[in-house]
Amino acid sequence: EQKVRCWFFIDPNSAFHIGYGMLSLLVLLYDLTTLPYILAWDLEATGVLTTMQWITMLFWTFDIAMSMVTGYYDHGEVQHDPRSVFFHYARSWLLPDVSIVSCDWMSMVLQVASQGHADDSEGSGGLRIVRIAKLGRLLRIAAVFRLFKIMKVIEDFMDANLTETHRFMLRCGSMLLGTMWFNHLVCCAWFAVGRLAPSDTGERWTDFDVTFLEQGPLYQYVTSFHWSVVQLTLGGIEVAARTSCERIFNIVCMLMGLLFGSTLVSTLSASMVDMRMAAQDKMEKLRALRRFLRENAIDRKTARLVQGKVMQQLSARPPLHFGDVALFRLLSDSLREDLWLEIIRPFFRLHPLLRLWEDLGGFDEITIKRACHTGVAEQLLQPQDALFV
Repeated sequence: EQKVRCWFFIDPNSAFHIGYGMLSLLVLLYDLTTLPYILAWDLEATGVLTTMQWITMLFWTFDIAMSMVTGYYDHGEVQHDPRSVFFHYARSWLLPDVSIVSCDWMSMVLQVASQGHADDSEGSGGLRIVRIAKLGRLLRIAAVFRLFKIMKVIEDFMDANLTETHRFMLRCGSMLLGTMWFNHLVCCAWFAVGRLAPSDTGERWTDFDVTFLEQGPLYQYVTSFHWSVVQLTLGGIEVAARTSCERIFNIVCMLMGLLFGSTLVSTLSASMVDMRMAAQDKMEKLRALRRFLRENAIDRKTARLVQGKVMQQLSARPPLHFGDVALFRLLSDSLREDLWLEIIRPFFRLHPLLRLWEDLGGFDEITIKRACHTGVAEQLLQPQDALFV
């Protein structure tokens, strides 16, 4: 059966898809960062906020169309048939995406409609419409699950193009940013609880300073963010819960902070230990090299040349051999031979005699596969290395 491939099909391995995934990540992080702050502080969507809201809403509407023409993997093969791609998207992300985008459009329509009631006698009704519209955008937070889909694309790109040191640095940076973003969400939720949640004691945590609510948003945000960091590190702060709702929220945050903090510390520790062991192994090899050169009285010029070449090879990312990938052992013999043939065939045709023999029909597919499997070995050489002696 011949598969159909449209001109507008997007390969999930293409550079365009990787770049689009990074752009989607930035837009999603913007949404998930600004939306809790806007809702907690009840900010008016004016100026830059309105412009960015329109941009992100149009972007996610366009993203639905993009997802309908982006291929997917099925049993290791990229599927690019339009019907298969559409039904796969319909069974996975279509309903959540349409629901979130529809909620965004409804929120925008309600906000625009409420502007007509801002100055008349129905101003209170318009204010309620605006609040409902903002609360409706809470569904956008559910898009956080798209992070796993986007991060998978970026992680594959990092594994293919970055060294272990760079991946470790990016991993630490991403964990730090993730921790700050988590504290940002807790910070916004804590301020919203103190400002909007019902009080059964007649007091709120915002009453710890009689002028707190009269201060600017920056001081209010920093104080709330300080409180959220304290819950993660189990530290202390003068802000305390004063109602049942606030105490329940405080208990939940402390439990989450205990779990999140221990996970963060263990992950960082494991990454640092792996990095330390790799660096120690590298130093042991260099120490053994220097000792060998010193004990054998190797000329300084030659020793510097050898050490420089070794350092260059250690700094570079060595290519993998076919036998280095342990998962290939899980494949059947025929599929493993097909894979090996795909790797060897370009080099196989470089030899004039073998290329002529293949063009004249002397080799069929079975013969070429058998020759590559039994008569060809893989050896990676550096420039000026000797292949035949």
